[in-house]
Amino acid sequence: MHKPKLDDDLHKRYLRALTSSSDDLSAALIGASVLETVMSVYLRSQMPNYSKRFDPLLVEGSRMGLSPMVKWAFALGFVDRQTFDGCRDVGALRNEAAHLKKGPEFSFSNPASKKIVDRLFSNVQVENVDPSGWINRRKERGASLERARYEAAIAWLSAFLEVEIDFTD
Repeated sequence: MHKPKLDDDLHKRYLRALTSSSDDLSAALIGASVLETVMSVYLRSQMPNYSKRFDPLLVEGSRMGLSPMVKWAFALGFVDRQTFDGCRDVGALRNEAAHLKKGPEFSFSNPASKKIVDRLFSNVQVENVDPSGWINRRKERGASLERARYEAAIAWLSAFLEVEIDFTD
């Protein structure tokens, strides 16, 4: 049986892009892409009869997006409600960034985005993990508090999906 595994080099490139992108729009899109990739690998790892030839995550030749994948994962009991809600929040931020409904520039600090980031961050915190040191370092490098919290949430959600990621500088 073939067990898919996350390509470490690809994952590291994604994460470097997330933490080095200068604007919130790019970070929102890259963060959702990171989580979509992690969810795809996680779901494939849960399929005992997975085959690239008959990949159920491909729909008419295109990979399923984050929203349908997390719905399947939750419905099948692979992820808990906290992870489900967190992935949905990341998807909501991605959609807001991609469609720019709130004006000419996306920012995690905009009131609607900030509300989602605050909910996401408070819902996905890992017990016994204090992110303040990492968040403060990100803020020292110019990231807003909301941006640093978003990046931390991506790391935590990846950890919930048993894919360890490292945001060290």
